[in-house]
Amino acid sequence: DFDGDQIADGLDNCPQVTNPDQFDADEDGVGDACNDGDDLDGDEWSDTLDNCPSDPNPLQEDADGDRIGDICDPFPSDPDNEQAQCEQDLGICVIDFDQCDTDLLTSQTDLALSETNLNVALVNLDMCTLGLPLFLLETAGLGPVGGTSGAGRDVDASNFVAARFEVLAPVRTGHVGAHLAQAPGGATGEVFAGIVALNGPTDVPDSFDLSTPDLLGTTRMLIPGPSAEVTADLSLTLQPGWYAFIIGSGLFGASGEAVAPFDNPEIGMASVFEADLAGTPEWQERPPGLDIAPRLFVGVESTQLAMCEEDLSALQAIVVDGNGDVNGDGVVDILDTTLIRRSVAGAPVP
Repeated sequence: DFDGDQIADGLDNCPQVTNPDQFDADEDGVGDACNDGDDLDGDEWSDTLDNCPSDPNPLQEDADGDRIGDICDPFPSDPDNEQAQCEQDLGICVIDFDQCDTDLLTSQTDLALSETNLNVALVNLDMCTLGLPLFLLETAGLGPVGGTSGAGRDVDASNFVAARFEVLAPVRTGHVGAHLAQAPGGATGEVFAGIVALNGPTDVPDSFDLSTPDLLGTTRMLIPGPSAEVTADLSLTLQPGWYAFIIGSGLFGASGEAVAPFDNPEIGMASVFEADLAGTPEWQERPPGLDIAPRLFVGVESTQLAMCEEDLSALQAIVVDGNGDVNGDGVVDILDTTLIRRSVAGAPVP
């Protein structure tokens, strides 16, 4: 009898502490005098048997019989606690729904921004057509240079040479030029070069002396001796529509006499026409498809070409999931932007 309570250690429910009454409230075989070490809440029920070990409940009330004491049970009338799980799930669902709603709004905002960026990129593409062209107009490639004679069209006060071209989106010109030679026995000096607004693909300038408002701007080009390509700066902003580039003399301070050689390989079906002012002034069409033609060209401003390339890169970056792949070749590239620009401009899409 280690504790001297007159109960042999083999029968004593608490052999280390004197407890002659052998009280054992929870009937776990461990006397109440020794139970405190396993009883966190001090209700004389050991933690392993206590239906609420963190809160004192000596009577161990459990109305729904779920082995969770009423004092600890958030749903004391719900034996399987489904309501608790349901409310917990509902809370998570509400949180998820709110997050989903937020994500949806963010997605819609991002989509609207993406569409806005796409529209901006398309508008700013300007003349991003096949190969990022250097020219709005190029009637022919450059033929042999250095010649002093040969077939060509006189360019002087009585003879103008012009070519039509179409602009599909707002663009700024940078320079103009032509393949010219000094006319045999003609006056040295310069010829003028100008751009005229037209009403369509068969229209001609409103006046022979180019004194009407359809003339948008002029410059002068120095006539070379032997034939060569000559250029001059001419910066104009052109809106979508038809235009004519025209060269001549006798106007705008130009008094030289030149020849525009015909020995240049024609590009496409150049729409070239001429003004004969020697007698009764008239505009004359030069038949296309002759394989050779005078070389006239209008170049795009170089800074605009750089901007065009940047806009194309921006377009490719923001277009996703194949949107923008107009020709269906699996990539968004310059071929698609060409078709897009023609469509926006109302031109036929091949």
